[in-house]
Amino acid sequence: MMNLFLNRKHISQLPIYPVRGNHDCYFSGIDVMTNLSKIYSNWKMDSLYYEKEFIIGENGEKFSLL
Repeated sequence: MMNLFLNRKHISQLPIYPVRGNHDCYFSGIDVMTNLSKIYSNWKMDSLYYEKEFIIGENGEKFSLL
């Protein structure tokens, strides 16, 4: 899964904020995605449920991942 990000030089160092979906239930364990945070510093998923807020635009608009 990480090869998708690591093999693309222009995005390999960017932070990744994954969002779980129904397709993620096919992993062998529920902690597979959160464990990637322990291996890759740019993978930002320390728990199954989290919120991340981004400031976008010039007027301080916000975008959130829940």
